[in-house]
Amino acid sequence: MSSIFEFFAGLWHFAETFVMSLADDARSYGVNPRVFVALYLITWPLWYYTMWWVVSGWHRKDRTRMRRGVWSNRLATVTPYAYVLLVGGTGMSWQWYAFTVVLPIVTTSLFLHKVKNDDWMEKWWETYQKVLSRFKLNKSTNPTEV
Repeated sequence: MSSIFEFFAGLWHFAETFVMSLADDARSYGVNPRVFVALYLITWPLWYYTMWWVVSGWHRKDRTRMRRGVWSNRLATVTPYAYVLLVGGTGMSWQWYAFTVVLPIVTTSLFLHKVKNDDWMEKWWETYQKVLSRFKLNKSTNPTEV
């Protein structure tokens, strides 16, 4: 029983240390630590949820679902840093903004431009189907049945 208690105590210590380091980062950026930590912790699960949208859109061959998932994912990634850019910014150099805001938007646009290309999608969809069939995970080739 004590090992379970020690596990959860260690987990709590890790979470507390993580949140405190985020708060210290927020103070160094010149923004409200509570707002920054809240934005960071809210967008963290959203990032995983939107990645699920991207993967399920790929699996279903649904480009609209993929586009929505990709843009939602980028928005979840950039939100805490956009808050720093708009409200504070005393501790971040302009190179940091280019890395956290501009780079995700540019790479997303390039990826979504590729998604519009039918030949590119078919090539990668066939590769995806071959990998699934090798591992015997492909029960259906019709994306609407998934």
